[in-house]
Amino acid sequence: YSAFSYDNNALITEIDLADFQLKALQSGYLNLSMSRTDIGNPGILSEPSTKVQFAVETRPVRMAGDPGTVATTKVYVSESGVALPNKKLSVFLESVHGNTPGATVPPTNPGDTPQADGALEATITESDQNGFATVQLKVLKNPGMRTPELDGQLYFIIVYDPDVPHPNWSDPKSTPPPQDQMISCVVSSQYPVNQNPGWEEIQSLLAPYMKLYPGMRKIMDPANRNTFNLFAKNPPWLAYNEKDPGPLGIKEGAIPFYMSRDFNDPRFMPVTRDLSAAKILTIMYFIRNLQSQE
Repeated sequence: YSAFSYDNNALITEIDLADFQLKALQSGYLNLSMSRTDIGNPGILSEPSTKVQFAVETRPVRMAGDPGTVATTKVYVSESGVALPNKKLSVFLESVHGNTPGATVPPTNPGDTPQADGALEATITESDQNGFATVQLKVLKNPGMRTPELDGQLYFIIVYDPDVPHPNWSDPKSTPPPQDQMISCVVSSQYPVNQNPGWEEIQSLLAPYMKLYPGMRKIMDPANRNTFNLFAKNPPWLAYNEKDPGPLGIKEGAIPFYMSRDFNDPRFMPVTRDLSAAKILTIMYFIRNLQSQE
């Protein structure tokens, strides 16, 4: 090790291995330690003790709460860094509560309601010849809502090796699995699209965001009807260099413009991305009806 070498090579240090060292590495585990023992644990890097590893392709998943809704994501399975084909895998599905390991809410928070139990099903295939397995999530029933204003329910889906003993992840004292082995899935509550909603319904859908972003009122309060009407009609989408109409043929208004962007577009609103597609479409119907009155 050399500080000059380290700093002079983009913080990367290369280590040349002899043939016998490479052979040992392929059959064992890599551990890097420093010679100094007076400043704490000399261990710098250590590979996992299990050879089989998983990496989830898409960790956050959003789903509508309609029974029968299906979503899939891939999991890459490897052994000592090499794709592992024909590996049988298992998944553990946990309805997230305040004391669930890995949950980022205080223990006093109740988290999911009892209605969430049994609303989501998770299955996984064995890995293919390239080491990829497919996780399928299927909504079995309406999951309900965590609170009157906090839509849907949250689930952790954990991928694990059935040949290796694993902890009881439902136990609050257990260690949560690595993030790259866990899928976070929000299943929105079932919501019927209303093609002729009244303002009270639209206001109730937008009110929670004014609690999240109270400073927004200085610029725009979408829960105020006069403000909503103004920005639901103006400006025309040509101001955003957008010529194509959006949902229901809408092509005017800042609110429908930002609410109809692609989910991965940084301009998508609401920024929390927790307003279900059915509720967004209900808002779009209100805007279309509002614009047609002109």
